[in-house]
Amino acid sequence: MVPDFMTDSNGVQSFRLPVVLNARDSQATPIQPCSGFGNCRRGFTLIELMVVVVVIAILASIAYSSYANQIRKARRSAAQSYMMAFSAKEQQTYLDTRQFSSVADNTAADAILELDTTVSSYYDITVTTTSGPPPTFTITATPNGGTNQYVDGALTLDNSGSKSPSDKW
Repeated sequence: MVPDFMTDSNGVQSFRLPVVLNARDSQATPIQPCSGFGNCRRGFTLIELMVVVVVIAILASIAYSSYANQIRKARRSAAQSYMMAFSAKEQQTYLDTRQFSSVADNTAADAILELDTTVSSYYDITVTTTSGPPPTFTITATPNGGTNQYVDGALTLDNSGSKSPSDKW
């Protein structure tokens, strides 16, 4: 295939690439030269597509596990914040009434200090008290079964400020 050379009215020489008629639409389209060793590629092979899918799947699994871990930490932090606020409320109650209030479930905890749905959806809050001397209390946040918070285990906070497990606080 040799290009056709033309000379226009100003004496400028140019060339025209040969054209091939497309059988489907009968339109003339220029022939695209192939690069490299004559390999004309028009798409991706199945192997290349499968490699891309595998790489994306690996990245997605890493990203999802990191995301789930951060969500669990945020929910734990909300429970710890509630426990600290409840502890301050218990100390205030003790100053007013000379006793701590005992809480059996989330409904009773919500009556004393408003319980956020982030906490109540994933933890059961209980407060156990002893009459002393001296009187004490322990606030326990137990993760609900069937949630990913269950991995953390129970969080506890007592009247002296002791927190357990120490690696979760």
